[in-house]
Amino acid sequence: MPFPEYNDSNIFILVSKGKRPAKPRTLAPGMTPSVWKITKKCWREKPKERPEVNTVLRYLEDIARGGSGVGLSEEQAPAPFKQLWRDVFSG
Repeated sequence: MPFPEYNDSNIFILVSKGKRPAKPRTLAPGMTPSVWKITKKCWREKPKERPEVNTVLRYLEDIARGGSGVGLSEEQAPAPFKQLWRDVFSG
């Protein structure tokens, strides 16, 4: 949960004011350091500063296929994440 201490209506207000969740101490399965970097880029306030969807998908595909994405080695990528994206992109 990105904002566990707030209810949904308060989260809308927080996000509209530019607040974003802090990086969790323990990353969820699939939320690798590389995916966290991509996530933060997607949260940029100005739409023109956000990566295009095709760019994000290329990073995720690369990570799912065991590549480094944006600085992550295959050994560091959690297996559930790799398998999920392999399933999505191989079919």
